[in-house]
Amino acid sequence: MDAKAIVCNDLGMKSPLLLVALAGLVLLAGCGTGSRLDAMQNVKPPAAGTPKGPADVSGIYRSTHLATLQLRSDGTITLVVPNGGGASDGRFTLQNGRIEMQTTGCGETDGTYDVTVTGAQKAGKATLVITGVNDTCASRLRDLTRDPWVYADS
Repeated sequence: MDAKAIVCNDLGMKSPLLLVALAGLVLLAGCGTGSRLDAMQNVKPPAAGTPKGPADVSGIYRSTHLATLQLRSDGTITLVVPNGGGASDGRFTLQNGRIEMQTTGCGETDGTYDVTVTGAQKAGKATLVITGVNDTCASRLRDLTRDPWVYADS
């Protein structure tokens, strides 16, 4: 008798019950997976208005010119602009809608901007509008103010 026949004979009538029990366990293991996945997603779009601090705008944003802007609640920033020579990292502070930043692509030069959030508080709808106040780094000024920044579903 081959191994398959021995296993089947040993399980006898228990095999249908075993299959049902295993199927039940698989279904139970999958219960609640959606809520766990929702909790793991990094999607917290900003609310419309004037952001008070870095946590109010943390996330990943994209522009119509295919640039990416990542603002982290710890005050770090990454700006990636197509054909821009790579990522430019740095630090920023944000207080009551006024953002000041320094990025590697501009050396020690600080830039000052006003930022507001428009649109619904949803990924793909919430938008940062950044307006230059004072920045002598022409490329950063252009890249940050050329387009609105739309919150991405990251």
